[in-house]
Amino acid sequence: MERFLNKAPDFSSEMKIPEEAVIELIKEEIGEDVIPLVRLIFAKENVSEFKIAEKLGITVNQVRSILYRLQEKNLVTFTRKKDKQKGWYIYSWTLDMREVRFLLLSTKRSNLEHLQKMLELEKSGSFFQCNNKCMKLSFENALEFQFKCPECGEILNQGTSDKTVNSMTKEVEKLKQEIELYSIPDYDLEEEKLEKKPAKKKEVKRKEIRKKIRVARKRHRPKKTRKARHKPRPAKRAKPKKKSGFLRRIFRR
Repeated sequence: MERFLNKAPDFSSEMKIPEEAVIELIKEEIGEDVIPLVRLIFAKENVSEFKIAEKLGITVNQVRSILYRLQEKNLVTFTRKKDKQKGWYIYSWTLDMREVRFLLLSTKRSNLEHLQKMLELEKSGSFFQCNNKCMKLSFENALEFQFKCPECGEILNQGTSDKTVNSMTKEVEKLKQEIELYSIPDYDLEEEKLEKKPAKKKEVKRKEIRKKIRVARKRHRPKKTRKARHKPRPAKRAKPKKKSGFLRRIFRR
């Protein structure tokens, strides 16, 4: 674990995933119409979307719609560069083999878990099937359908098949070998995901403590008061003197 945190893994020395395995994975996860584009950008870097459209004989918008579907699964990365003459951005795309590896391993592990459960049912003989071999049902499901096949209507019989057990056992061993082959040496998928985390828990706690200290200091800090400026009072206007009675009489006349 310490070695993983101190030094990033060197993916150049890993077991390379065959092209057909990648094609089969993307075909199951996204669709068959994506396969020509994946074959075109496989083991290449920064392929222009205009070149992809030219070689596939489709429009740039159609290429982008396919690439966006791959991007939803994080299977491609892109870089952009501005065209100085035309003024628009040109996007170049690369197949992200690290994410392809993660998706491949998670898919194979889930398939292995499901197949092992089916193998246990096959060995114990606790399943029911019609003579046409339409589908296999557990005891609870067969009881719901009154031990009649929901597809053809024939009676369901309990039993085991040695051929089926042998073929399923071989398939389980094959999946185990593929998982071991494509797994990253000395690393685990959960440890790989730690690299994407922005910060450790200790660093986050320190930031929260510092924030609380700053808030507490602001609360207890005395408020700065401005000094009152003493403005001179305006001078009082002198009241006009009242005229005497003699002058009032003169003005009245």
